[in-house]
Amino acid sequence: MAEIEFIDVQKVYDDGTQAVFDLNLEINNGELMVLVGPSGCGKTTALRMVAGLEEISGGELRIGDRVVNDLTPKERNIAMVFQSYALYPHMTVEDNLAFSLKLHKMPKQEIQERVQRAAKILQIEPYLKRKPRALSGGQRQRVAMGRAIVREPEAFLMDEPLSNLDAKLRVQTRAEIQQLQRRLDVTTIYVTHDQVEAMTMGDRVAVMSSGRLQQVDTPQVLYDQPVNEFVAGFIGSPAINLLKAQLGQTNGSLAVSFGGHTLAVDERASRNRSALKDYVGKEVILGIRPEDFEDTSLESDAPADRRLKVHVDLTEPLGSEVLVYFDTEATGVVSSATTADVGEDAEVRLGGDDEDDTERTRLCARINPRTRIEMGQTAELAVDTSRLYFFDPQTGESV
Repeated sequence: MAEIEFIDVQKVYDDGTQAVFDLNLEINNGELMVLVGPSGCGKTTALRMVAGLEEISGGELRIGDRVVNDLTPKERNIAMVFQSYALYPHMTVEDNLAFSLKLHKMPKQEIQERVQRAAKILQIEPYLKRKPRALSGGQRQRVAMGRAIVREPEAFLMDEPLSNLDAKLRVQTRAEIQQLQRRLDVTTIYVTHDQVEAMTMGDRVAVMSSGRLQQVDTPQVLYDQPVNEFVAGFIGSPAINLLKAQLGQTNGSLAVSFGGHTLAVDERASRNRSALKDYVGKEVILGIRPEDFEDTSLESDAPADRRLKVHVDLTEPLGSEVLVYFDTEATGVVSSATTADVGEDAEVRLGGDDEDDTERTRLCARINPRTRIEMGQTAELAVDTSRLYFFDPQTGESV
């Protein structure tokens, strides 16, 4: 295994399009690093530069103690797992696994041992004599991973390997990949646009947007301490509620107002965000995660200045939780992350067309399934104001 390091790496195509800007990222030995972001953010280009499938326009890329900018893919000793599996349809599973080893003229005995070892790890021994067309999608993906394992490379590169699987199989297979990576202890870069996949799999997660690295950290730190509005909007499902608000003071304590509502800001939030005092009397972007609401009828002890009375437009019972949607007379902020994630559905989720977006914004609350809140009712929701997020409206940076 080997450490991988991007040092001011850039990628500019012949037509002048710049796909990656000054990427600085260090991936530790044995780490599973996930690159995540919307389509076109540069994550796959970064991965292909590590593989040697894209030339580097500037900067330095290191694998272990070697600078690999000018090395061929073969010389880099890495293995890549593609979205399309890339299996040879006319070969058996066994031959697919052995193919790259035969190209390197490895002794037959060692080839057989490596193939058997990989097949045992991936539990595909019963399928060695079958051809890919006789396998399910999940089995084909295991064979694709097996082709990478038998090479015993310094690093694995995985480019959205689960996107062709159905939802249930995707959950199962991502757990298998995570366990396999821990077992082999091989440095791995995993690319996905699915933030749930990123959060559940990565030792650390690197969030990219428009060719630039936004933030890299552990999944929980990304969730709790996003550096900007983009990361806050991209990490979390359902997405964070973002709206324009005014920061003020009530009896010497901070309060935030939006759409006719005023919430007292918990002292812990004020203490942890000392820069907030500079925004008193100014506009901020307020972020409230859906899970930081609660139904006050379920024995809530939240004080009155941390409660909202809302008209419920829609409820979605999901068994383990209920999603409650309601409108507020405040200007919503359409995160660039949200727009990229939901595309044409962005306006629907925000509740309205362009004309109404400046007046009413649809918010989402994730509520305990014991709630009796129903569509069309007026409900009272408490907000955990110790977990409010604040962003600068000009820069989008976290306050």
